[in-house]
Amino acid sequence: MLTGEVGTGKTTLINYLLDWLRQRKMPTAFIFNSHLSANHLFDFILNDFGIPTDFKLKGNMFPQLNQWLIERSRTGCTPVLIVDEAQGLSLELLEEIRLLLNLETGFRELLQIVLVGQPELEDKLRRPQMRQLRQRISLRCSTRRSPLRKLTDTLRTGCVSRALNTAPSSPPNL
Repeated sequence: MLTGEVGTGKTTLINYLLDWLRQRKMPTAFIFNSHLSANHLFDFILNDFGIPTDFKLKGNMFPQLNQWLIERSRTGCTPVLIVDEAQGLSLELLEEIRLLLNLETGFRELLQIVLVGQPELEDKLRRPQMRQLRQRISLRCSTRRSPLRKLTDTLRTGCVSRALNTAPSSPPNL
């Protein structure tokens, strides 16, 4: 799980991770819209992993994903699901994600999931009904705004503000 305030580099880290995984030919799925139904979540996951689906058989998506993950596991591959803006996920979707974490063989997990969001995600996971999901999170990281970034933002804001205040009210005659 990766959390941090807006503007602290979470998206940059996600993009770096996605590039790194793709260079290693690791199957990835990236969910960036947290306002989904459970069916839409599975639609996006299956589509991103390139798993062909029969849209008439919506209830078949979970077993279909499980079978695909087992096939990947046989080749030594563990696909990665990255969920951005996870603080916006409903409790129902967080429960669906917890169920995905239950997909495993006797030897290994079939899917790695990275939840990324603002600090409100941590608050949501502290709720009693999220205990099982919270216990399955093995790594927690957070980003912080760097002092250099603060200085850069302050200088940029100050310079822009000063430029606006000293700019002539009408364009010069050329």
